[in-house]
Amino acid sequence: MGSGVRHSLLAAALVTVGCARQAAPRYPAPPLPPDPTKRSSPARYSTADTDSCVNGVFIPKGRTYPELSYRVATTDDDGGARAAAFVLGACWADVGVARCIGDAKARDGKRPHGAASIEVTVGPDGKVSSVKALTTELDAPLTGCVMGALEAATYPTTAVGASRYKLRLRHFLRLEMVEEATSFDNLHPDRTKLRLRANFPDLRRCWEHFAKRSGKGVDGWIRFGASVGEDGRISALQVTNSASFADKELLSCMAAVVTSIPFDPPSSAPGKFEYRLGFHPGPD
Repeated sequence: MGSGVRHSLLAAALVTVGCARQAAPRYPAPPLPPDPTKRSSPARYSTADTDSCVNGVFIPKGRTYPELSYRVATTDDDGGARAAAFVLGACWADVGVARCIGDAKARDGKRPHGAASIEVTVGPDGKVSSVKALTTELDAPLTGCVMGALEAATYPTTAVGASRYKLRLRHFLRLEMVEEATSFDNLHPDRTKLRLRANFPDLRRCWEHFAKRSGKGVDGWIRFGASVGEDGRISALQVTNSASFADKELLSCMAAVVTSIPFDPPSSAPGKFEYRLGFHPGPD
């Protein structure tokens, strides 16, 4: 075989090897660790003690609905077919009630809140024969508008008789949670903040239960001073708070959330952090 042929074969072999190297499989990069801020948090639910109309949807007794629903209507009459029929009719009237609330918000610049109890008497034909406000925390224009919406509705004929319509409008659904002051010792600041922020939904639920018990949205702050051991777990926690947050159940709930968080191990033990979190309910 001539030298020209040998050189051609050698060149072809080198090209083949080069192509083979280019076609070698490339191993995928290892997946990134999950971002703790992406963790989902399930909504909390309440069980209806009576047949209810929640934001215009009929919820039979024993079924569940989102715990902090804004607009809930029930009756305190004895349970049974008549009470269920009346609440169903109240749901039919809810379109008008929602329009009254929208008008009140446009007038006052904020969504109204409070409770009202209204007696509604339904005749055999399903038409309302009388409506009377018993108690109300709503202003007069809104109360009158809601009464008009209830009176204009048609109810199932099985709802005949006098029933008490109970309306509750919540106002503390919006909440801004703000990191107001932080400091870190032997802990990575950004990663520690991510771990804490990932648990904002659970801290918010503590606040929501407190707001539900107190009947209003409460503005305040809480500060956590923690020591973190070599395993990334909190070994000691000190909690301070604003006067508005002086509630044992609230503080215990939030402390339990923070102590359950697994942090990154400190560069040298113990790691420490100070973390102040503000809770500021805003307008609806």
